[in-house]
Amino acid sequence: MDPPRPLVGRTAEQAHLRGALDRAVAGEPTATLLHGEPGIGKTTLLRDMVDQATARGFHVLFGQCLRFGAEVTTHLPFTQAFDRWARGVGSETVDRVFPGAASGRGSPHSLGHTLGLAAETGSQGMLFRLSGAVDQLADDGPTLVVVDDLQWADPSSLDVLSFIVAGLHRSQHLVLALAYRDTELGDGHPLHSWLADLRRVKGIARFQLSRLSFSETEQLVVGLSGVPFDLAMSERVFARSEGNPYLSELMAEGGGDADGRQGGLAQALLASWHRLGPTARAVTQLVSVAGRPVAFRVLQDLAVRRGLAGEDVAAAVSESVGEGITILQGHGDVWFRHPLLAEVIVTTLLPWQLPEVHRAFAAVWEEAEDVSDDERATHLALHYRAAGDAEPAFRWALRAADAALRLRAISEEATHLATAAELVEAVPAEARPATPELLTRAGRCLIAAGRPALALELYARALSAVDPQEEPLRACRVLMALNFALGTNVTGTASASVSDFQRAVALTELFPHSRERVLALAHLANFEVFEGIDSGMHHAEEAVRLAEELGEDDALAWALVVRAQTRWGTRAGVVDAERAWARARAVDDTELLIRVSVNVCNSYESVGQLAASAALSREVHALMRERGSAQGISCTGARAALTLVQLGRWDEARSVIRETLALRLDTRWGAAARCGAAVLSALEGDVAAAEAHLSRAKELMPVSSMGDEFNLCEMIVAIELGRPRRALELVERWMTPWVALDPAAADQLLQLAARAAADLAEGAEGASDAPGPTAIAWLQRIVSLRGDSPPRYVPSGPDDALHPAWGALFAADRARCHAEDRMMVPLWQAAAEATHDAGLRLEHARSLYLLGRSLLGEPKGREQAADALGRAMAVAKELGAAPVVALIEQLALQAHLVVLTPDVGEPSGDGSRDVLAGVTLTRREAEVLDHLVAGETYAQVARRLFISEKTVSSHVSSLLRKTGTTSRIALAALAVQSRSTPSDRLDRAT
Repeated sequence: MDPPRPLVGRTAEQAHLRGALDRAVAGEPTATLLHGEPGIGKTTLLRDMVDQATARGFHVLFGQCLRFGAEVTTHLPFTQAFDRWARGVGSETVDRVFPGAASGRGSPHSLGHTLGLAAETGSQGMLFRLSGAVDQLADDGPTLVVVDDLQWADPSSLDVLSFIVAGLHRSQHLVLALAYRDTELGDGHPLHSWLADLRRVKGIARFQLSRLSFSETEQLVVGLSGVPFDLAMSERVFARSEGNPYLSELMAEGGGDADGRQGGLAQALLASWHRLGPTARAVTQLVSVAGRPVAFRVLQDLAVRRGLAGEDVAAAVSESVGEGITILQGHGDVWFRHPLLAEVIVTTLLPWQLPEVHRAFAAVWEEAEDVSDDERATHLALHYRAAGDAEPAFRWALRAADAALRLRAISEEATHLATAAELVEAVPAEARPATPELLTRAGRCLIAAGRPALALELYARALSAVDPQEEPLRACRVLMALNFALGTNVTGTASASVSDFQRAVALTELFPHSRERVLALAHLANFEVFEGIDSGMHHAEEAVRLAEELGEDDALAWALVVRAQTRWGTRAGVVDAERAWARARAVDDTELLIRVSVNVCNSYESVGQLAASAALSREVHALMRERGSAQGISCTGARAALTLVQLGRWDEARSVIRETLALRLDTRWGAAARCGAAVLSALEGDVAAAEAHLSRAKELMPVSSMGDEFNLCEMIVAIELGRPRRALELVERWMTPWVALDPAAADQLLQLAARAAADLAEGAEGASDAPGPTAIAWLQRIVSLRGDSPPRYVPSGPDDALHPAWGALFAADRARCHAEDRMMVPLWQAAAEATHDAGLRLEHARSLYLLGRSLLGEPKGREQAADALGRAMAVAKELGAAPVVALIEQLALQAHLVVLTPDVGEPSGDGSRDVLAGVTLTRREAEVLDHLVAGETYAQVARRLFISEKTVSSHVSSLLRKTGTTSRIALAALAVQSRSTPSDRLDRAT
């Protein structure tokens, strides 16, 4: 890095950054954003922080984004930072932090490759490897991560930063300092959405650097010139620089005149550049066109191609370094002291000179022998495009896209395909693939990479390039891609209509046994199901029939999974969904896997199999991570997070949410990730975070439709934040369309309505003097919207514990709304048992809390109340459900109860079981057995587990049958014997 420059006028910012280092040492991680105009002093502040951190023994990762870096190299600031760190600390430290890395590097600058931090790893794999490497450094000692010039960052680097920020936690010895130019973020700049997401994260400090005052400029001038006081010079500098520190610095070094040139920062930079000789100016022009550091050998080759003498290049570089224009980086690469110099110097080339230089760069890359074909393709696409040579730029962009596809680097593939799509019309037809297919491929890839707006534009272009009269099936394929994107509301703002899907079907009328007809019918049926259109079932059946005749796996997978949606809540629907999943795995198409897995999860949840849904979501989520599909990661991650939250597996949910938020998708699935984060934050009691996440979700998906996660999540968040009126308004609004889609799913809304109405009746949210009747009437209106047909809360089969649990919660909360105190104990006892069996851990804790509260009103109920509250406290604390913990503590204080928290295991809803003497037991059976071994009676067991004596008897009968014992005494003896025998003890099996 350049030698330190004077730092004036930044007292508050400097104090904050140094304080952040102190907090990192103490295990309090922080992140700081610096922003302002070019030359305002962001880099100077960062370098001062780096100097301080280095002096204090921090690990320092310093990376800079480059103007063309995002187009040719992903994760550049991180791979650059790790290599700099490795060179600075030596092999002993490298091996301590990353065992074996130093000996395996082979050269002092390849740590990134040794750690797997190379571009060929693929974007999503790199995300975890880079963030993991940062964690390893922070585990070894306090670590500072600095990234400068974020306005040029590639999307993958921003993903890594988001992931690191989302994972900041106490005891982590890490500090991040990031900087960007806020004057260069035009409409549509990718950093806008990244910053919008970061604003929702608590604890992020932001400083907008302002210009210096006259007195501060004077201090800077004195510090640079060494002259104690020169009022005239200070006035000249301030008048021309208007307080911009870098411009003030340049003018002060030139005696206040900047070579007599008037104007702003650009003119001052040019003035310093013009002090160079002709050869040095020509050489620095070549570097400016590169847009990134240039190896000396390459620079010498370019100079010769441009007519300069090769032997003069070294002297020219030395001159530019001596004049403070360029610096030499790690391996002798030539770059500018300040990135602004590159931007200004490149403008000195005449219009016809710039393409010539880019062609010279292209020639160097064409002939280079020590680079990979993938790297060559990326650089050639960039330089030929900049040279205006459409045909070679197009050809190399496609080769770069194919290379990215092989590496499953979807973000990079999408970027190169977008370039090819931009150039395709300028390329002769004989030199390019078919335009509709290229545009459709690019569109699909852009959606997978989380860039749906451009994808929709390309689909529309592809459709206009096909004559539907001449090529109906080809037109159908393009139209289906467009319809599917619109039908799933990928942008959150645009959607399809049924006529769009009917048009695709119509294009296949003359081809009744074609693959296109099957897919068009399946897409139409899928849309009709979610819109409540009756013909969806007929079209789904027809699609399955044709697909089975056709015998193609992908067509049959689409058809079966859509038919499964018409059979929600039935075993037949699950069978269809699982058949579809098997076919999709055989095809192994990413888009198909995403869509089928989502619908399979829908089918599982419709029959109460939350654990199965969570397992599949996690499986596909891991698969999408391997493939680098941002859309797939976000889609499956959002689904998995919401299900894991319901099941009380909050640590898993937090991990998934962190990962999906890091992707920063401006799509429906980005909104879904925010919804999961909002719900979890609300359940944890973090009101500000919940509101921020929900607000961002609404921004990303302003047009909400049936089936969107936003509807349900907004209801849950409203209840958890103590806003029952808002929750009731939402349930009343959405009940009718939910009933039309799936009455069993609508029963969850009814349960939420009962809870909100009960909260309102008990005086939440500033209720009126007579809140009860209002809440009762409101709930009754919603109940009537649900109707009685089909019956409410009926289990779909013997394994469905979910719908009965919702029913038990509804009954208990409705009684609470009606203030039916006599019914509270049995109803909340039933709710506690049902939620335990369904695996709804937070609802189980809440039911136990309300049971304990109700027991306090019963004669001799204090002991049982304390027991119930203790169990509720154990679950709530384990989850991190701060609001429930606070309610329990408040009630215990008011009732003068001592609440003890027993060791409460997870309920059976997560799919785990116990084993006794080789026989598998349910979790509830194991709990009953524990109490029998302790010598408790049926009545005591019932009281302890908050279930009925009849239920205890039923569990004991099941245990006797499974173990072959004939009495409870023999059963208890078997359990004691098994636990005392190491080879045959009571074990946990999953």
